[in-house]
Amino acid sequence: MTGDGPANGDGARVDDARVVIENGDARADIVVDDARGVMAETLAALEMPRRGLGRWFAHDRRFCGAHGGARVYGELLELLDRYETALAEAPERER
Repeated sequence: MTGDGPANGDGARVDDARVVIENGDARADIVVDDARGVMAETLAALEMPRRGLGRWFAHDRRFCGAHGGARVYGELLELLDRYETALAEAPERER
């Protein structure tokens, strides 16, 4: 697959994952699991306490709500949802 989006660490394109999922490709579960792993790694790399991450996400949500909500910031709000899920699913040592 070749996408126009930015490359991730292994050379795949971010857009590729979106296409696989949107098209109902059988590989979607693998892509989603890989994305969750990347999100967990990203959260761990921030080296922030869980409570601090929660405050940061809440602040971002308040900003989005005050400046157009989902109409303007729909994709950011979806990303925050995914990161909050990854944070909730992360083992204690990764929080």
